Amino acid sequence: MAKPECEHSRHASALANQGQALVQEGQHQQALERFEAAAELNRGLGRKARQASNLVSASVAHALLGHRERALRAAHQALAIRRELGHRGHLAKVLGTIGTHHGFFDDHQRALDWHTRSYELWREHGDRSGEARSLHEMAERQLQLGQAVLAEALFERALALHRELEDRPQEALDLAGLARVRQKLGDHAAAFALGEQVLISLREREDRQGEARALCLLGVCHGKLGRRAKALTCYDQALEIQQSIGDAEGEAQTVKSKSMALLRSGSLNEAAELMERWKTLDAASRPVHQRIDFSRPGALIRLALRNLRERH
Repeated sequence: MAKPECEHSRHASALANQGQALVQEGQHQQALERFEAAAELNRGLGRKARQASNLVSASVAHALLGHRERALRAAHQALAIRRELGHRGHLAKVLGTIGTHHGFFDDHQRALDWHTRSYELWREHGDRSGEARSLHEMAERQLQLGQAVLAEALFERALALHRELEDRPQEALDLAGLARVRQKLGDHAAAFALGEQVLISLREREDRQGEARALCLLGVCHGKLGRRAKALTCYDQALEIQQSIGDAEGEAQTVKSKSMALLRSGSLNEAAELMERWKTLDAASRPVHQRIDFSRPGALIRLALRNLRERH
């Protein structure tokens, strides 16, 4: 005998909740299986809105597993359902998700196009928060495309909106984006000042992961300003936090930045050791398509790695 409809509905909800918990644990394949099962149950029940939500979650799991085409296919299936249902806010979210997927797989122009469409819908819908988030994403994509001046203008617009909305976490992200813009433009003193604002905000909110990444940003700024000792101190403080909270991806980035600082200062032995650690962390913390290709290292990396081999 078939289960009653309400029992199927509860089971679908439980599967979706399990999937979200598994994503947080980094168990993306198991999460994907839960999301796909939930989507199929909701499809059978005719609950299209929930099916669309499950498909979006499945698309994110696919992306985290490095499945570009399957991630986009699931997201576009959700988009078709949301278009049929006609709710602009939900539709804008899916457009943004597709943009995020394109950015995740380094297709930044397409990502910008999708986030722009999402932004336009948020504006039509009158959702200031969605509008601000889309502006931030558009800024990120412009920065990746090398358009630092355009990115700066978009970050500033996002920042103004987030301040109006008193959204402190997003405000910190906008400030961090502006700091990276200043770095790109070679204004490292301004980048450092912005980075300090970010660090204060994150510490007030006790966001340890964000605090560590802000310290890494400050370390880069110190290095560019010729303050090597302060740069290394920032990196060490960031690494201490990242190791304590298990942020392997952040740790990989900090180790990379510290190793480059050591290379530039001529500390080849220490740099080489850190690069070996960077390779291990990079392989463990990122999808295959985003991992660094160490098969063709630059001259400085080759020199550092050769130095390490000669020591053993």
